[in-house]
Amino acid sequence: MSPAHRMFTDTMASSGVDHFWRETHLEGQDDVIAWAKLADLIVVGQLADETPRRFRADHLGLECGRPVLVLPPKSSTKTVGSNVVIAWDGSREAVRALHDAMPLMRDAARISIVECEVDLARASHHPNAQAAQLVLERHGFQAFSNVEILGSESVTDLLLECVHHRGADLLVAGLYHHSRLREYIFGGVSRELLHRCPIALLVSH
Repeated sequence: MSPAHRMFTDTMASSGVDHFWRETHLEGQDDVIAWAKLADLIVVGQLADETPRRFRADHLGLECGRPVLVLPPKSSTKTVGSNVVIAWDGSREAVRALHDAMPLMRDAARISIVECEVDLARASHHPNAQAAQLVLERHGFQAFSNVEILGSESVTDLLLECVHHRGADLLVAGLYHHSRLREYIFGGVSRELLHRCPIALLVSH
């Protein structure tokens, strides 16, 4: 049994969580995707230049259709889901992330929904942040501090400032509302958050 396998087994046993361990070969990219598709939640480390493609959050999120929890190498928080910031733009990806995050937010003491001015022009055909709040309230969530409209500067910087000021331990966001190629060439919120978010980040596509 490898050290990683032993640590995983011991941790799961002590937490009382049902589990099993499966190993794959370095070239087994399709095998990783196949098993990830069956997971309730995919957990990976934050993106770095040297991250193998088969373990990249963007690749897994797009290929598997499952929510991905991205953990930074270091975090100032010891919890995940007690103080949540939801990035909202009314897109299909944001809606998916909102619903996928509900199990992680069930015991949240504080939930903030933030919407950027740049997204308000689409309000006629996309639900706004207040509509997202109503969805969560119908599911029994009452821990709202506010729904906030952020400025139209760098969306990523504004979201990370929001996370910092609230002491959040989880950021929820849709993954690649624009195409991944466009974000790679021109930059984009998803790509920047996957590399820079200092706390746990849940993304869905």
